[in-house]
Amino acid sequence: MRYGTLPVVRAVGGLADTVNEETGFCFRGGDTELADVLARTLACYRQPSRWQKKKQAAMSRDFSWSVAATEYLQLYSELRHPRSEA
Repeated sequence: MRYGTLPVVRAVGGLADTVNEETGFCFRGGDTELADVLARTLACYRQPSRWQKKKQAAMSRDFSWSVAATEYLQLYSELRHPRSEA
């Protein structure tokens, strides 16, 4: 996605967390749903402005370790010092 390649993925595990309809093409089921998602992919590709918008959304995602590390530090800090509930 970083280089503008829009993925077609089965929505499982980390792929389900990473790719959504804004940044790629997802399916959950078997061959029939794969055929449907490929048809949607081709239909989108035939609409250059829509395709470009999805590419830009995908390329703007940041999966760097610096972002992940910051989120982990924030989580650990919250677990170590939980806020009292009012």
